[in-house]
Amino acid sequence: MKRLRTLSFAVFGLASCLAGAQSDGYPETLSFFESPIGAELSMIKVDGGTFLMGSQCEDASKPNYNPDLSPDYSDESPVHSVDVETFYIARFETTRELWADLMGGFVPYDSSDCAQGSVSFKAAMLLVNAANNAFAHKMPKGSFFDLPTEEQWEYAARGGRDDTFAFAGSNDPDSVAVWGGATEIPGPVASLKPNSLGIFDMSGNAEEWTKSYYSSSYGATLDYKFRVIRGGGVHTRPGRKPDLRVSARSRDIESRGMKYYGVRLVLNVPAIENPPTAVGETSASAYAPPRLVIRGGKLCVIGADGQVFDLGGSRLR
Repeated sequence: MKRLRTLSFAVFGLASCLAGAQSDGYPETLSFFESPIGAELSMIKVDGGTFLMGSQCEDASKPNYNPDLSPDYSDESPVHSVDVETFYIARFETTRELWADLMGGFVPYDSSDCAQGSVSFKAAMLLVNAANNAFAHKMPKGSFFDLPTEEQWEYAARGGRDDTFAFAGSNDPDSVAVWGGATEIPGPVASLKPNSLGIFDMSGNAEEWTKSYYSSSYGATLDYKFRVIRGGGVHTRPGRKPDLRVSARSRDIESRGMKYYGVRLVLNVPAIENPPTAVGETSASAYAPPRLVIRGGKLCVIGADGQVFDLGGSRLR
């Protein structure tokens, strides 16, 4: 049986869990939902810090060593230090239910908790704009939803700066990743173990778009034709197990939405030296909202990050 989901931003709710709130004033988790349907967007705080990004196969005594590396994965080098500010990341990949709540459409009851697949980068950015519109008056002041950067994604997948696992939460992919190549359609979220931060499916299930442009190695010239995709997916075959690692990188053009391409949102928040507005407080300047403008005689959307899209979701340069 199917139920119709309609896009309505009239009434929204937000619940926050103040479990062990840190000195920066941000709660450990935030939970956004739209009433009366109530598909939840659960966010986990990732405390900022410095970590070593990438991998290397030359020296087992040095950090981020991976003996499984081959020339196929040379784009993960060199290992380098990255500073990351505190941010929130979705506990789960965007489900079909949440997608329908924010974007409109149908979703079968028996697959509502499956990760939304067939998502292009362009569609993912429309979801970002929908979330910013939907939850504008319930977000901490100065915050905004977005896709994760590559740095944010890998930092969260590694559990912050403490984990040394090859995969997101384990050295055994079967305990944390839905994979194997039997299907290309993502399954239910959170069916296996989370990583140490409580984030599910950062290895396997749906491959996840990031905001970052691709480069053949870190520090190389960016290729603006491709965006980076992370995490491997349900389609990953046994011979490609390294694709599931926290440092593995993939890429594709912005308009392509393979069955196993999904999306996970982040919420960027102001630096800790700027005390946040209490969660739930309405603020007209909560974030830079998407705006409708006329360009060349056509109605366009300027997103929270300044990117311009036509009403069909195509990015305009």
